[in-house]
Amino acid sequence: MAYLLFACSITLGLVFGISAASKSGRSAFRDFATSAGPLEVLPRAVRRPAARAVVVSELALTVLLLISAAAVVNAALVPVAVIAHAGAAAVLLAFTVAIVLTLRRGGRQPCRCFGAKATPLGPAHIVRNVLLLVVAFGGLATLSGSHSIEPAGAALAGVAGLVAGLLVTRFDDLTDLFRTPEISARGH
Repeated sequence: MAYLLFACSITLGLVFGISAASKSGRSAFRDFATSAGPLEVLPRAVRRPAARAVVVSELALTVLLLISAAAVVNAALVPVAVIAHAGAAAVLLAFTVAIVLTLRRGGRQPCRCFGAKATPLGPAHIVRNVLLLVVAFGGLATLSGSHSIEPAGAALAGVAGLVAGLLVTRFDDLTDLFRTPEISARGH
């Protein structure tokens, strides 16, 4: 179970870290704040402060999740792991609800969750977030077990967490690979 906690913490830490980093910088933040589809569920006056809160919470979760990974060798850090994974689940749930509400209203603007990619919101974003929620709850579920860990197992779990995190951050690109290309009516 310790390996699962380690992998879940690394996966979520990487996802939130890349997400926050992709919004850093004046123009990247402006692009996120003005085009973030899920923020459309909020009144216009609070969208920019909400965008700031998103970035700050992603940064805080990144730090907490990376500390959480150390809980596998230091039982004193288990409370941090609980806060990190519960916080990640809460943020992901809020993001998912906002995406569902946006889609139900007919919104298809891009989220820019991971930077400049302008993929319109769609069901794939809900699937991605549900998968991340499973990872967050998976991390929480492991916290009551034993936390002994071997270096080789930790390395394998760490690599698995990194790969999973990278796949999630490139989710839009991966789903684009499986989309049916639109054929132009003027073409053949």
